[in-house]
Amino acid sequence: SAVVIPFRLGFNVRLSTMEFLFDLMVDSIFGIDIIFNFNTGFYNEMDVLVVDRRQLTSKYFRGWFCLDLVSTFPFDLVRLGS
Repeated sequence: SAVVIPFRLGFNVRLSTMEFLFDLMVDSIFGIDIIFNFNTGFYNEMDVLVVDRRQLTSKYFRGWFCLDLVSTFPFDLVRLGS
């Protein structure tokens, strides 16, 4: 979506039904990946595996969450709704 949507909006290109469904499937997979990232442990500075949900959430919010959310958000569906 992050690459296709600007192209489609800039050149007013419409998707076929299959392309739309494929794009929706890719967005869904990335959405599932966001959920996985909230549950994926990491090693801290002392090489201890951190699995505490609060620490995982905090680290993800301070890291890649914003980029993941923006690149996964289905802007094309919002545009269709308006």
